[in-house]
Amino acid sequence: MLLEFIQEDGKKLELTEHALEHVLKGNFVIRPMKDREDMKVLSGGLHTCEAWIDFRNCYGNKLEHLHFYNSSQHSFWYYARELGNGVVTLRLPRELFSGKAASITMYPDDYYKSGYLWKTLFPIGYDREKIIQVVEEALANEDITQRKKGQIVGYINKDDPLSKMKIVIQHRGKEIKSVFPAWTQPNTGNNGKPYSHYDNIGFVIAQSTEYFNDEVKLYQPSIFNFTGDRFKVNELPLYTPRLFRDRNNPKAEQSLSDWKKSRIIELNRCSLDREQNDLIYNYLNDFSLVKYYPEIISGAYSHAWELIANDTSIYNSSQVVQNIVDGINYLYFTGQSDRLVTTIEFLLANMVTHTLFDLMSKKRILSSMINVVVGAKSPELSYKFLLGLSQSPVRREAYIEYNIDSLSKKKLSTLLPLNHFPDELALIKNPSLELGVKFDDFIEILKEALGETYTLNFNDDDLYALLNSIVENQEPNFKNLVIESLRFFSSEDFTSLSAHIEGILETAERFDYGDKELLSTTVGLILRDYCRIQFAHRQRINARYINYHDYTGVMYLPIDSDLLFGTILKHERWTNSMNLETFIDGVIGFSDRNKFKGLKNDALNFKSKIGREKPPLPEREVTS
Repeated sequence: MLLEFIQEDGKKLELTEHALEHVLKGNFVIRPMKDREDMKVLSGGLHTCEAWIDFRNCYGNKLEHLHFYNSSQHSFWYYARELGNGVVTLRLPRELFSGKAASITMYPDDYYKSGYLWKTLFPIGYDREKIIQVVEEALANEDITQRKKGQIVGYINKDDPLSKMKIVIQHRGKEIKSVFPAWTQPNTGNNGKPYSHYDNIGFVIAQSTEYFNDEVKLYQPSIFNFTGDRFKVNELPLYTPRLFRDRNNPKAEQSLSDWKKSRIIELNRCSLDREQNDLIYNYLNDFSLVKYYPEIISGAYSHAWELIANDTSIYNSSQVVQNIVDGINYLYFTGQSDRLVTTIEFLLANMVTHTLFDLMSKKRILSSMINVVVGAKSPELSYKFLLGLSQSPVRREAYIEYNIDSLSKKKLSTLLPLNHFPDELALIKNPSLELGVKFDDFIEILKEALGETYTLNFNDDDLYALLNSIVENQEPNFKNLVIESLRFFSSEDFTSLSAHIEGILETAERFDYGDKELLSTTVGLILRDYCRIQFAHRQRINARYINYHDYTGVMYLPIDSDLLFGTILKHERWTNSMNLETFIDGVIGFSDRNKFKGLKNDALNFKSKIGREKPPLPEREVTS
């Protein structure tokens, strides 16, 4: 025994040297590997940044931060974010856990306590003495209401809202086994937020992203090589494929749907020489372009807005998302099946989502993939798309369902009060809706992307002002970047995976060279992630429209703001349930056809939770 602590109720707890080592350094085992070097893997503990850095260094160039991860060069990636109070949440690759340690992280994930394959770390600089102080202070400030068998929850820095920290102490009998920061930190000014599947599979590059010793890589210049020669970002307009650079863009008087139809005809009819054809393929598979385009384009708008605004070729070169969408469609329309498969696999493995507008940009790219996969009806493409999607760092953006109909309905608020029932409110979902997405629509979408912590702390007007201010305070001309990119957005850029999963599965299962068991496991992963994202989304919309819950079951004239937003909430709930049912039914059909009993049971279990599953809300106060 190293130290003994006496709780207020007289119970004694002992902290041993072994427990301290568990927290400060972690426990490891050696995994024997056939035909390659044995692996050192984590079997438990490791809750300090310094211990993680030591472990990370064991893998050298095999392990890379997600922001710099290249699937053709690195074996694994990690990701970390820092909360306002200094707590770091760290996502490790499955391969770096022992089997038992990985399984242990699944249990709290199921119960919305922390994420599968995630660790929580004390802030940088927490050494032996500080950990001992943490135990003492957390026990002195225990939240009795959260006590469970073998677990104590307490707080440190309780008088400082910005550094207040929630601590979990695990014990067996009198012996303390582990001490670590909880995933859910207090919502008291330090960006504390609850566990959410949005965060569990959302690896967003933002100001809170933590890089540890890899931070120096942020300042390395982007080097492109899709021409065969290496060149820097200032030469990107010069080497962008002509198919993109010479594009005729939507005109002010032209409907976006008409422009998209004409663009599809252009891509279908274009006849390129071998050099330009290869250039498009290499462009789509250029690591620096795919990985870093959000920073690249933001920098271009910041420093060269006048050139972009006045030169069509430079403008088109800066529309990288549109170029990727065009490129995927070009490969599809020209029947380059092998290259299409390779490109989609590469994009899924290497793309990473950035905050703010890139959330929508990734949705657009993934929507294009889904539409092409559905249209191609290629067993190999469908099979490999599912495998790639299930592990992709950007998969969350494919699983999030944007209800564009709600944007249309919200526009009615400027016409209130209404003495009639408008068509927009008569349909839950309008399959023929054509809606060009404007800047205010982007802000509306962003309101939900920010989650419950913001929704519950700001009213709608304040939230709009906050988000608009955040956009305005980005790099110079960032708002212009958003507005110009939105010129290409329409309803079809928010494709629902739910609507197409059945067809994709029916095609994928016909791939003769596929592994059916692997496909079943893959579909199980997608099922779990999709359903849990939708459960979390339902929680978000309920929080988003918390003031209108009493107006979801009434009808009267004239329609006022309460009834309008109550109806929107009702339709959002119905849409959420329909998306889940459609998706799950597609998985059940796949399971029945292939006799995957376990997968079917999982699907039925998720189906039973529709409308009933309640992820946690932000922790707002603590009862001492």
